[in-house]
Amino acid sequence: MKWVTGWPLIGQQSLTLVNYVMFSGQGDVNEIYYESDGLTLQHKTDEISIYSNTTIDESLSEQIKNIQFLNDEHISIVNGDNLSGDQGERILFLKDLTLAGLNQRVILSQIDTLYTFENQPNWIKK
Repeated sequence: MKWVTGWPLIGQQSLTLVNYVMFSGQGDVNEIYYESDGLTLQHKTDEISIYSNTTIDESLSEQIKNIQFLNDEHISIVNGDNLSGDQGERILFLKDLTLAGLNQRVILSQIDTLYTFENQPNWIKK
């Protein structure tokens, strides 16, 4: 089982009846995600954490270090499907984990948070 937020994972401990998980970071985080099936932290930097059920290729892990993000707020990527189909502000779901897909999804998410259109339908931003 695994909890995910938009902040980096600091530590965790599993006891008999209780699991403790601690996250810490800058900025606001409004979402939290839980998956009971073997989700594991596969890659972590100051800007991004990637959680997946499968091991990330070493070359992809190296390439991720070179992505230039638009801001320094940490973001979490979950490799897999989100049943609701919605993306969070700081938790993003990617079914196919590729450098191009990762780069596009994160950059678009960061652009989305830079602009607010008050009293306008959500489709205007898209």
